[in-house]
Amino acid sequence: MSTAHSDPLRPPGPGNEPAAGAGAHFSTTRGEFLLWTGVLGPAVAWTVQMVIGYALARFSHEHRWLTGVHHGASLVSTLAAIACGWVAWREWRRIGGGAPRGSEGDVPGRRRFLAALGILCGLFFTVVIIAQWVPTFFLDPAWY
Repeated sequence: MSTAHSDPLRPPGPGNEPAAGAGAHFSTTRGEFLLWTGVLGPAVAWTVQMVIGYALARFSHEHRWLTGVHHGASLVSTLAAIACGWVAWREWRRIGGGAPRGSEGDVPGRRRFLAALGILCGLFFTVVIIAQWVPTFFLDPAWY
């Protein structure tokens, strides 16, 4: 008779514990910086893409080459948001994966929460950047 494991995000078996030295990594400035990069980086990438898009929209009708600059800024912003989400995923795996739990201790719970939040922010802002990029393909710059 086997019992089902209750946490689908953390399957049973070896290798799902925090990596060796994970506590030391997250107590350093670099570890904290990587966690916050995963959370705030995608929002910064979206903000840069949106500001560049608004700045170029006024002049895109007279100077069609600016549409290419807008595409380039959107591509770089999309890649930056994906990279920040990947950093958060890597840090989530380093802490051992799994869902944040309310019964977890203060520092490990915060680390796990920030890593999971960074993954969600990376996914969300990647979709938002692409959603703002799509009209550039279909709308004439004279319309905006």
